[in-house]
Amino acid sequence: MDRDYCYFEKESTGNKGHKVVKREKCFCSMCNKELDYFDLQENFRFNHCFGYGSKYDLQKIDIVLCCDCMDKVLDKILPLFEKSPLEDYY
Repeated sequence: MDRDYCYFEKESTGNKGHKVVKREKCFCSMCNKELDYFDLQENFRFNHCFGYGSKYDLQKIDIVLCCDCMDKVLDKILPLFEKSPLEDYY
């Protein structure tokens, strides 16, 4: 099976103006598993730069989660909400 689907492609311009494509493997931030097709399809990502008003002032967070870890995170945080943020998709 071809594993090219587990790579993100980032384009940039080389020193002579040629298009350069860099492939990077993507791993879950929690369990360090290499993301598979379904994980990449779901695209569970959180990227945020904190301003003032929290204990994380002026820090940046970048999280990528596989499907299993996203379920674990939701199982932990959903009970903390007074009103559930989940909605039926269909």
